[in-house]
Amino acid sequence: MPERPKPYRALLPKALSMDAAKNKEALDLVRRYNEEYVHWDELRRKDLPMDPEAVWALMKMSRQSRSMHASFHDTTLAYSLTNEAHRILHLLDTGASGLMIIEEPLMKHEMDRYVISSLMEEAIASSQIEGAVTTTKEAKRMLRDNRKPRSPSERMIVNDYLTMQKIKELKDRPLTIEVILDLHRSITNGTLEYPASEGRIECRAKGRHAACFFAQFST
Repeated sequence: MPERPKPYRALLPKALSMDAAKNKEALDLVRRYNEEYVHWDELRRKDLPMDPEAVWALMKMSRQSRSMHASFHDTTLAYSLTNEAHRILHLLDTGASGLMIIEEPLMKHEMDRYVISSLMEEAIASSQIEGAVTTTKEAKRMLRDNRKPRSPSERMIVNDYLTMQKIKELKDRPLTIEVILDLHRSITNGTLEYPASEGRIECRAKGRHAACFFAQFST
């Protein structure tokens, strides 16, 4: 398992002891590794000319100074966007959404065919990103033939496809907790190690803090 870093405030004395504000080499390392968003477990293995814990403390200070926050009920998450992250997001926005040019107006059955094909492509690609192991050609054949899935990977693709169709039906309804749980139940059907976790938000307490999350695919 990746090693968890110490609280960065406990490491601040190390950073202050080397007068980091005037240490150009340290500041260059902080800028470079923060741009790559290096995790502590990776940083501690690098051949650094100074104490990695001191560099980590400076990296965390820099991230916190420009961090943004997203709140979900009682949980607040902090994140920091780098130039590289903005570049990748721009590429996704402009190039990964796909482009379909139709020169002539389509009949309804033709438009339905395009929509269904797009849903299949999206379900297959999303599942492959999540770890599904199958070819796009074989996955499309399974969906078109309405064949039952024969592996966890195929089950993930079928779930994605059926859930996307369900989202089309629910798109005009208010987004409630019940709707979210129903979608989670649909997309995890038959893929979890513990089937009872389908369509549930699970919370775990540790001291004064609690974390709530959806169960993920077991594959």
